[in-house]
Amino acid sequence: MVVTVTTVASATAPVPRRDVRVFLHESNERQRSLFLQAFAALQARDPMDPKSYAQVSAIHGLPNFEYDNYPMAKPNGGYCVHGQTLFPTWHRPYIALIEMLIIEAAVSIAKTYTTDTQAWVAAAQAIRFPYFDFASYETVTSGIPSILVDETVTVLAAPNAQATSIRNPLASFAMPQAITNALPDNLGALKTYQNTVRFPTSEAPNAKSDVAQLQSAFKQAASNLRSMVRVIFDGTVTKWADFSNHSLDNSHKQPGNYHSLEYVHDQVHGLISGGGGHMGYPEVAAFDPIFYFHHCNVDRLLALYENMFGVYVDDSDARKKLAPFRETEVGGAWDSADAKDVARFGYTYEELAKSGKDLQQSVVASYTGTGAPAPVPQELPASQQQPIKPPVQPAKSQQPGNPQPPTESQQHVASWLTQPQGAPSAPPPHVQAAPHHLNSLQASVENIARQFTGLFHESGNNAFNTAREVVINAETVRPHADHVYAHFSVPKNAINGPFTINFAVNGVPAAQCFIFARVARELCSNCVDYDNLTLGGGASLTAAFTQANLLDRPEAWRAAVRVSVVDWKGNNIRVESLRGLNVFLRGSRDQVGVTGLLGTLMHRTWGEEVVEII
Repeated sequence: MVVTVTTVASATAPVPRRDVRVFLHESNERQRSLFLQAFAALQARDPMDPKSYAQVSAIHGLPNFEYDNYPMAKPNGGYCVHGQTLFPTWHRPYIALIEMLIIEAAVSIAKTYTTDTQAWVAAAQAIRFPYFDFASYETVTSGIPSILVDETVTVLAAPNAQATSIRNPLASFAMPQAITNALPDNLGALKTYQNTVRFPTSEAPNAKSDVAQLQSAFKQAASNLRSMVRVIFDGTVTKWADFSNHSLDNSHKQPGNYHSLEYVHDQVHGLISGGGGHMGYPEVAAFDPIFYFHHCNVDRLLALYENMFGVYVDDSDARKKLAPFRETEVGGAWDSADAKDVARFGYTYEELAKSGKDLQQSVVASYTGTGAPAPVPQELPASQQQPIKPPVQPAKSQQPGNPQPPTESQQHVASWLTQPQGAPSAPPPHVQAAPHHLNSLQASVENIARQFTGLFHESGNNAFNTAREVVINAETVRPHADHVYAHFSVPKNAINGPFTINFAVNGVPAAQCFIFARVARELCSNCVDYDNLTLGGGASLTAAFTQANLLDRPEAWRAAVRVSVVDWKGNNIRVESLRGLNVFLRGSRDQVGVTGLLGTLMHRTWGEEVVEII
């Protein structure tokens, strides 16, 4: 029977996916017990069964098995889409697939309970895959949830609902011989490990995960992850090409290039791997159970972004097939257009009760400090409004070139928004015909407004009534920067495998940036096609600069920062020998809001001048 990605019906409305800390809490005993037993059941299936955990996990990388006989674009080339604009949407039906299989298995198990059978079945049908919010305040303080690392767990086991201790299927997966035999030898210990590992204790086949080291590393890095997630939603990333993947486009040094969803996702893979664990290698990452909880959260961030800004896959890519995830038995695979509405898969996220500016304020607040409510942007009286300058003013020789003139449709929208109050006219045809595009139109208008700052402050008559800058907490604004980020570009395949770029400030380690690259990329057609891909990424150095009293001293930034590189085997690499690595620092301020069609949206202001490091 052909495997199609659908959802077991459970209710007339989509069921929310919840945080793993909540969904798998002991108080949710029925769903917790069913989910864990179902996950274990998938892992125990024949590794050649398309509904087995092993086969589903192999879709992501190696071995290059055709999933359920769905053809690959190139023979033995896999289904990989990393570094492409389809990266977020390809993983949406992927997580929906394992969610569907978990629900199916849970329903079967629920029917075997001898008491309260219908209640168990109803609980199983309402299961939705939980997400691991790697940037939550709870992660900063407590690290990875214990349910994802404990060796054993207690469930109310079928058929009598007796409390039973079982091996935790979420902590690791016993690699089947049929899988490891098909892996290439150049993966080293990853080919011989008996179980998936995180921060492996050795390279011996029976190595275990060093959970204490994993938790320590994750808690140390979680604050930086929090900062990186916040940037995605604070108005920095306005284009799908920037948001969706870590490939650097031609707009070098534009901040949005360095803050993609895929790049943040890469960091979590590297952190959990610990240098030698499965999660750090695209070829085998999906065999680690935490992969799916991580990617469920990636899908959540995608859903928040598209509902916040109205930005989604470009029309030119929207109908490309997301292989091998079949939508119907006789038809082809899902595509991004069909996968846009998460309700089609039978799930939602609780935050999606909001949209636009309300959603943005809520999300930015949740990734700021302890998650307390964010300050609502308050517009200053006209007499107090001042143009907000970049943190570090560029020299004239460094001024960017003239911006591209707005298109005819952008001019139409801008003229509609900037007309004097009291002189209404019909909105442009784009708004009349497609109100659901208001978010993308908003982004276009705000981009034009930022390019032509005279619309905000220099016109003298304040005619741009519906899109002007406002200040949040003006008394806290520093003269140069509230934040400092290291941005870098580097060929993704510079060293034939993953590697880490380390940053230190005045000799003190400040940040690590993980490059999620393949060791055996010759077995990935997408990797071969994009062999020369240049990756853009970054890290917050704000905490380190604050501690060193450098935040407001950009003239001292360059001398304070040191960069080092370590390969996937733990060897130091001379920075000078790493072809194509470019690193620079940039300051930013986040006390700005932009008011327009969707109300007052937060917007980070970046300095136009950068401090070159490499």
